[in-house]
Amino acid sequence: MPIPMHLLADCLPPVIADTMTWGDSLLLNAQLLAVIEQCNLDKQAIRQIEQTRQVTHE
Repeated sequence: MPIPMHLLADCLPPVIADTMTWGDSLLLNAQLLAVIEQCNLDKQAIRQIEQTRQVTHE
């Protein structure tokens, strides 16, 4: 089973404004955490695909 392209796509960070309020900074942190979480989910899915490949080739 090939790894789907969406799992291999870059995890792009949100655009960071030149000037931010404290509230903007909090929103940016939440957005950055969401990007990291999605990247971790993608990696987990890739690991599962690789495990499936190993089981079917044994």
